[in-house]
Amino acid sequence: MEERTSSSPSGRHLGHYKVAAANEQLSILLSHMMSIPGLTGHSPSRWHHVVDVMLEKKPNDRRVHRLRIIALQESDFNQSNRLLIGRPVQHRLEDHGLLPDTQHGSRSAKQCHSAVLNKVLTFEIHRYKKQLLAFIENDAVGCFDRIANPLVLIFLHILGVNALTLASLAKTWESSIHRIRTAYGISTYHCANEPGFPLFGPGQGSTIGPFLWLLCFLLISLSLSATAPKITIRCPENNMIVNYVGEAFVDDTGLGTNETDSFHHDEDETVSHDSNYSSSPGRDKIPNVITNLKRLAQEWERLLFSTGGALNLEKCFWFLLAWRWDKGIAKLHTSTTAPGILSMTSELSPEQTEIKRIAPTESYRTLGVHLAPNGSNKGAISILKEAALVYCSRITSSRLTRKEALVSYIQYLLPKLRYQPPLLTLSKRDCDKLMSPVLMALLPKLHLNRHTSRTIIHGPEELGGLALPHLFTLQGIDKL
Repeated sequence: MEERTSSSPSGRHLGHYKVAAANEQLSILLSHMMSIPGLTGHSPSRWHHVVDVMLEKKPNDRRVHRLRIIALQESDFNQSNRLLIGRPVQHRLEDHGLLPDTQHGSRSAKQCHSAVLNKVLTFEIHRYKKQLLAFIENDAVGCFDRIANPLVLIFLHILGVNALTLASLAKTWESSIHRIRTAYGISTYHCANEPGFPLFGPGQGSTIGPFLWLLCFLLISLSLSATAPKITIRCPENNMIVNYVGEAFVDDTGLGTNETDSFHHDEDETVSHDSNYSSSPGRDKIPNVITNLKRLAQEWERLLFSTGGALNLEKCFWFLLAWRWDKGIAKLHTSTTAPGILSMTSELSPEQTEIKRIAPTESYRTLGVHLAPNGSNKGAISILKEAALVYCSRITSSRLTRKEALVSYIQYLLPKLRYQPPLLTLSKRDCDKLMSPVLMALLPKLHLNRHTSRTIIHGPEELGGLALPHLFTLQGIDKL
C-alpha cells in the first residue's frame, strides 16, 4: 500500500505498521489493539478523526461540486474493518451465489471489461435479429458518500456480523470529525454528525466502502418487483432463455428492456417497394417498450434513493434500437421516424424530468469505452487517434534517449491505446492508420529510418524483426 496516500491522521502512519510487521511481539500487540474494539463495542477516540482530501476529477476543473473527496482514516481502523467485516462476509456471499451477476464491480474475479462486453453483445444480438431494444444509462451521484449507514448496519447484522463489532463501527461513524487538507495545511474548522444533519456513507477511502455499496446493490436487486421489465434473449433453438435487467460496474448501471420476438414480414403483409419508406413491423410496439423502460428505470431510481443514493438525471440518457424496412433493407429508426419521450422523477421531487435521448448512431462513453448502439467504431477511433497525436507531438519535441523512447511507447502509449480495442472490432486498416503517425514520430527516436519496412519493425526477433508491438496484434491477444 502507498504510505503517502493512505497514512493515518493521528501520525501512526503506514510505515509504523510495515516495520511492526517484521517483529512478532509488535504484531501481536497491534493485532490485539485492533481486535479489542470489535470484541467490546468500544470506539477509540483516535478513530474519530478523518482528514478529507479533495482531488480534481478532471485536470484544472476546481469547482467544488466536481472535486472527488477522499477520506483518510486511521490505518488500523480500516484494516480491522477489512478483516472482521469486508472479507469474510463478501466471501460468504460469493460462496453461496447470493450476489447478482449484473454487478461486475467490487468483486474478485470480475472485470470492468466484462460489463462493457455484455453491453456490446446485447446490442449485437438485437442488431442481428432486428429486435426492438430500449436502453438507459444511469449516472448515480457519489454512491459511497450517500449510503444510509443504519440500513447497511442492519443488513450486516442479518448476515451474521457480531453485534459488538457493528456497535464499534456505528459509534465511530457517529462520532467522526472531518477536516479538510489543503495546500496550507489541515483546516481548524470541521464538520461532524448532528441529530438533524447526519453524515452518510463510510467515505471514499474506507476499505469496506465498495463492499457496503455492493450490499446496497444487492438490496436493490432483491427488491426489484417480479414483474419488472427485463431484456429477454432466446436461443435460436428455443432451448434456452436469458433474462436480465442490464449491466453494472459499481454505480454505473445500464438498464434495458425489449420485445421477446423479432419483427419479420408476415406473408400477408404488403410492402410498398415504390416508396422510400415502407411499413415497419412492430412499430406499434415501440411506445410499449419505451413505457416499460420508464417503469424499470423509475423503479430502480426509487430503490436507489431508498438506500441513500440518487441519480443525476441531467447526465442520464437513453436510446432506442428499432427497425424500419426500406425496400427489403432494415434501417434504424431515428427520433423523427420513431418519436418517444422518457421522463422520470428524482428523490423527493414530484416534477418529471425529461431524459436526454441519443441517436443509435451516436457514440457515448461507458466505463472508459466509446460505444455506439449501431456498432460503429468511429467515436472510439477518434479518441484513440487524439491520444496517438498527443503522444506524437510530445515524443517529437522531447530529448528522450533511445531506451527512454522505447519505454514511453510500451509503458505509456500502448496501455492508453489497448484498453478499448478488445471491446471493439478494429480492422487491420484502422489500426494501421492509428499506428502510422506514431511510428513516423517514434522510429527516429529509436535511431531507425522512419521508412523501414513495417514487416521488419513488427516482425518476431527470431526472424530478424524488431518485435515492436502492433495495436492490431494486441487487440487479438486481448480478445482471446
